[in-house]
Amino acid sequence: MSAAFGPHSSSGFILRPVALPPVWYHPEPTLIRLCDALGAELQEDVFAPNDVPSYDLALRDGWAVNASEAGHRKVLDDVVENGRTPPDLPPMSAIWVNTGGPIPKGVTAIIPSADRSDLADAQKAAEPENGIMRRGAEWCVGDLLLKSGVRIGAAETALLFEAGMDVVKARSLASVGIIATGSELRDFVCRAEGPTRVSSDAAYLRSLLLDAGIRDVWARSAADDSAAIAAALTGLAVRSDVLITIGGTGRGSKDLTRRAILEAGGKLLDSQEADRCSGGASPFIAGELDGRPVIGLPGNPLAAMMIAQRVVLPLIAARSGIALHEKVVRAAFSGNIPAGKTGELCVSLCGCGDARIARAVQKGTGSVLLLRDAAGVVKVGKDGIKAGDEVDVICFIN
Repeated sequence: MSAAFGPHSSSGFILRPVALPPVWYHPEPTLIRLCDALGAELQEDVFAPNDVPSYDLALRDGWAVNASEAGHRKVLDDVVENGRTPPDLPPMSAIWVNTGGPIPKGVTAIIPSADRSDLADAQKAAEPENGIMRRGAEWCVGDLLLKSGVRIGAAETALLFEAGMDVVKARSLASVGIIATGSELRDFVCRAEGPTRVSSDAAYLRSLLLDAGIRDVWARSAADDSAAIAAALTGLAVRSDVLITIGGTGRGSKDLTRRAILEAGGKLLDSQEADRCSGGASPFIAGELDGRPVIGLPGNPLAAMMIAQRVVLPLIAARSGIALHEKVVRAAFSGNIPAGKTGELCVSLCGCGDARIARAVQKGTGSVLLLRDAAGVVKVGKDGIKAGDEVDVICFIN
């Protein structure tokens, strides 16, 4: 479930439940190049495609001997080169091998030696199989290496590379493109003269996603122009699984983001198109561009923050296989929410002795102080909330 945003008289704002496409939360897993799979979650068991090691190898430098027969050993002048298949070693023979390199067929043991010129070492007693790792000692073809659901970290990456895997079927961490709309805005990395600003909403969302473990978050700004927003959407779609816009969700001449999605070749969800045609007041935009989810947040900080916390973050986390751990605290509610509206109300928390007090956060157009004050949400049932009621506050993830 997602949420729709709406005013609730002077008591704050209610986030109303509304459904988004299930496939947005759980896209089909794809084959991912192993070199790009760090952080991805395996979607199937991985079985060994070959034996490892794939040949009998030496565990140390020294003399590989065929001691199948007793007697003085003939020391061969050759050296077994790493990366080449050596000829068989006859009985009562010795040849120099290097650590990690292949050993000839017929070798029964390796006698460690520090110097190839020390021929006496080649005649020493040899304990069978000493210094040898046989083919398949680590694993054989068909052995289970990793189970479905495992997240690919550094160790798993090395293991799969050793197994000779090039691609894996996995659900990767989502990449996210953020577009803050506004002719007065500039990108995070740019310096500019004149009355320019960086979007605090975009900075908030970007930090929220990075803190949750999302690695690839791209953010840029676009002027208050549907063509400019469409160009930004098209540009970020190349490297983003999910696109988030901020601002441009008003009506009439300010309905820029909806137009931009369509101009970029995308589509609005059916409910969004119906809202637009009927003059309804949908609080955020939901659409698709080249199969990628597009969510348009309003520029109002409270609305953007609540939808970021309760819609965008859960969506991105679900797509990425990241578990979000909610913290819930008890508090006494200050104020009254009349019956008739249901959803989630944004609240602040403050201490009063040993007790906590939850208060509805007011809109405050353009105010960013609420980013400091807003602590979480309270679920509002059909009977509303009365002053003094004990409520569960679902804390924001910061």
